[in-house]
Amino acid sequence: MPGSCAGAVVCNPQRYTCLEEGRRYLYESRASDFWRELEIGADGLVVDYPDFWRRVKACLLQTALYRACGSF
Repeated sequence: MPGSCAGAVVCNPQRYTCLEEGRRYLYESRASDFWRELEIGADGLVVDYPDFWRRVKACLLQTALYRACGSF
């Protein structure tokens, strides 16, 4: 099937623990020793996922997209 994912779907048990209500949560994989403290924004979405990504302001992202694509 064109464009399909070659990987398999697997079960990955996980746990989230509140460290600071509405601000910080601990993510833990139950299948490995992987964990990260996640910073949550006022909108309830992750702001910072250490070692992987950090959310940027929309205006900065739009500017970067415009420079890369010429429009969006």
